[in-house]
Amino acid sequence: VDVIRDLEDQEVWEKETATFEVELSQPVSDFHWIQKKEELHPSARVEFQTDENTQRLIIHDCRTEDIGPVKFNTETLQLSAILMVKELPVEVVRELEDQEVWEDETARFEIELSRQITEFHWSKKGEELQTGASYRFEVDGTAYSLIIRDIKLTDAGKYTCASKDSETTANLVVDPLPLKIEKDLEDVEVWEKETAVFQTELNHPDRPIVWFKKGQQLEQSDLVQMTSEGMKYFLTLRDAQLSDMGTIKFQVEGLKSAATLLVKELPYTFTAELEDQRAMERDPLSTFTCEMSKPDIEATWYRGEEKLKAGEKYEMERDGCVHRLIIRNIRLDDASSYSCANKDNKTTAALVVDRTYHEQIKKDLEDVEVWEKETAVFQTELNHPDRPIVWFKKGQQLEQSDLVQMTSEGMKYFLTLRDAQLSDMGTIKFQVEGLKSAATLLVKELPAVFTKQLQSCQRLEFQQAVFECETSRGTAQCKWFRKGAPIEPSDKYEIRASDRDHMLIVHDVRFEDEMEYQCRIVVGGEDTTSAELTVEEIPPEFSLGVKDVKVRETETATFKCELTHCCSLHRWRRNGDWIDTKDSEKYETIGKGRKHALLINNCVPEDAISYTAVVGEKESTAKLEVEG
Repeated sequence: VDVIRDLEDQEVWEKETATFEVELSQPVSDFHWIQKKEELHPSARVEFQTDENTQRLIIHDCRTEDIGPVKFNTETLQLSAILMVKELPVEVVRELEDQEVWEDETARFEIELSRQITEFHWSKKGEELQTGASYRFEVDGTAYSLIIRDIKLTDAGKYTCASKDSETTANLVVDPLPLKIEKDLEDVEVWEKETAVFQTELNHPDRPIVWFKKGQQLEQSDLVQMTSEGMKYFLTLRDAQLSDMGTIKFQVEGLKSAATLLVKELPYTFTAELEDQRAMERDPLSTFTCEMSKPDIEATWYRGEEKLKAGEKYEMERDGCVHRLIIRNIRLDDASSYSCANKDNKTTAALVVDRTYHEQIKKDLEDVEVWEKETAVFQTELNHPDRPIVWFKKGQQLEQSDLVQMTSEGMKYFLTLRDAQLSDMGTIKFQVEGLKSAATLLVKELPAVFTKQLQSCQRLEFQQAVFECETSRGTAQCKWFRKGAPIEPSDKYEIRASDRDHMLIVHDVRFEDEMEYQCRIVVGGEDTTSAELTVEEIPPEFSLGVKDVKVRETETATFKCELTHCCSLHRWRRNGDWIDTKDSEKYETIGKGRKHALLINNCVPEDAISYTAVVGEKESTAKLEVEG
């Protein structure tokens, strides 16, 4: 088979039809059309035609993915050609349209193309846009959108969508929002000399705000600064003074807002504190000096907690911010702390007065012995009154309190210790200007006693009885007694002791346990407490009640019952009336252990009524029937 006309390359547009044709010297029946290494078969897009010696391959609706070699093969022939498919140019089906929006709104540009593309870009004024916080790109089939969020005035301008075949442009117009106050001024409170900052917020930046203080327009200065950051506007007032207090207002294009500046007066402070002073006894004067933060501040002087008044002894001076206290005719008892106070603060210093003579102890301390809880008094005597004595107990300096009192009478000095405890035992010492004396405090332990007495108790048979008491000391040892005889721990008696608490438990009480019980302190004291135990009988109940009885005349009727436990206290009633069996021939009662019976002798028809057995509060009733 020879080739008369060979395959030829074909070039078509997308969606057109491509035809490949080969003419041979004679017809063939076994042939194959191959495209891009895959054998073709007739289909909606692929068609085979045979016209005598000519074979045709027709490919409808060509696509770019069809580009490549097309082969015609037989047993002896292999022919090949190239299919080229040209991509159709992209056309704009719907152009971009101009958009007009308000500030802070969202704008949307949309274009529709003739077919889908992958290469395109959006730009504003020639600058390519990138997706992010402000811009978002969307694709829906052949529709391509640009979304611009939170529109600003600066976003106004021309926007373009471009591909390699087409380009379309539209204009974005941004209308400014009406000016409004997003955040009003708020009151500000500061201390004197601090910085006050007022802040407001508009919906536009760079507005010509005017600020006012107490009705007067403010100008920029070292103490007044008017600034803005975006849409936030600030008024900063440095070194605030009390005279700055009042209304702060801003005004802009017909809008206004006001708030109040409150300036708190600084506390009065001391710029120079009092300093300790030292003087000799009989010096003519001693002077304390201090300085306050402001002039003409009222000052009050104290000696310790005592308020001082001007007179022959004390003189107070004020010179601007400086205040002085002059103490005249110095004595030993002038030694103390002195304070100068204003309404906010206080400064304190000490005056030390040196004597012109030597201190002597005329009487040393002596040992003191007391019982617990008693009061111990130590006494010493010096050769001068009003000396600053310091007392110590077991090496620790003592402070005045309800239990500790340090007093003096002339040249005698006393230490009084109330409610003495064993822990107080030890060395008592006083010290004054290099002199000292010591003695011993001895505290004798009180005998232990019962602080909580035994209480008598009443129990039912078989219950447990508990006796409790309390001693004044945890070290006290106690012993329990029953009718004067010691009680030892056993199954019957349980003895417990915890610190100061003591307990006796009597288990399974019986009538023979009814007696007096005692607890005695045998170590650490000699006290005794006692109480009585009373045992009551458990009320019995019927374990078997009486039942109806039938007898003949002249016979004896017997009613029987049984109790839960032995009991001698039981009675019988006849139709509600008590039966007296004493010296009676008609009625007879029998009781043995828990079983009891009522015998009715020589029964007659009148005896045919109800009979009741009674024990405690329990009853059991039955009827008697007498036959004639």
